[in-house]
Amino acid sequence: MRILLNKLPKKETDYLFSIYCDLKKKYSKDYRFNAECEVCSCKDYSVLGNDVIRLSNTRLYIIEKDEKLIICNECGCIRKSHIYSSNYYFEYVNSLYDVVPYCVDIKMVQKAKLRSQFIKDCFQENPRDVNSILEISSYDGVTLNYLYNFFRKKSLSDYIYPCVVGIEPTSQAVKFSMDEYPHLKGRIVNDLAEHLDFNLFEFNLDVIVSSHALRMITKPKKVISGIALKVNDNAVFVIDEGSFINTTINSMQTHQLYRQFSQQKINYFTNHGLKYLMESNNFKFSKSMVYDSVDLQGVLMGFIYDPSIKEDEHDLELSKTASNYCVMFWKELQKNKKDFLYYLETVG
Repeated sequence: MRILLNKLPKKETDYLFSIYCDLKKKYSKDYRFNAECEVCSCKDYSVLGNDVIRLSNTRLYIIEKDEKLIICNECGCIRKSHIYSSNYYFEYVNSLYDVVPYCVDIKMVQKAKLRSQFIKDCFQENPRDVNSILEISSYDGVTLNYLYNFFRKKSLSDYIYPCVVGIEPTSQAVKFSMDEYPHLKGRIVNDLAEHLDFNLFEFNLDVIVSSHALRMITKPKKVISGIALKVNDNAVFVIDEGSFINTTINSMQTHQLYRQFSQQKINYFTNHGLKYLMESNNFKFSKSMVYDSVDLQGVLMGFIYDPSIKEDEHDLELSKTASNYCVMFWKELQKNKKDFLYYLETVG
């Protein structure tokens, strides 16, 4: 283990190291090489570099000798070289990830508005009522609450609200969201998406939103295929991520360029790689949108459930080409370690 950045006093550093080492020991039997690409199932890879591990946001980052980032030689998508069972990441998020809500941030409201309008736009070709919504990583509840009200319908005497369900592994975030929005009590599952059997849902889904979550899921293919079994015709699946490999390169926010592969994700997709993954699981690409302000950065990709869609192998070629170019650019930036560490410390 090597410390990359540490701005903590020794006592707090030792405490976090203790939690981290105990967690690794607890799940050591589950630790394995991440042999197969989630996008194209290829097992041929190249080593990209060290995987940066965050123990305290903006304050403590380390590097482990055997933990690398590896790049798929078929599609160019990048992944962690070694992973644990999903239970490890549930405990990691709740003890070390160091991101919990303390208030309703105006940026989260802005993000919820963007997502809601984007979903509405995705329904333009096949207009329909939205009666059920699932959000993966509902975090502070802001988006789930906004969608709950955005898609309500006026009846003769009152409003009819959609059924909403959230999945959120951060226990403090679940408590916050239910305290802030009492009508969400009993509607948020404090767990990982990988642990849910979507077949047990009592209703089919009209809208699914993955909120900065898909890149952190150990088995995204399993989650997406499971959801595909419980959707209504023309259901909309929106994936909102901070960036993809080839969208980051166009960002006007310099920190995005330096931090691209140090954000503690399990998978780093290109947009064509994600398109291939989704279409191979019956969700046809519809549209995308990039938002790139100082306070709000990310990429929205919308998909429509279509069991007749077939994945396009050409997407893998495009994904690999784009990834090669972006990785080359990223490697050049990484020569400036001072700026890289500065953005880890100031942005996270």
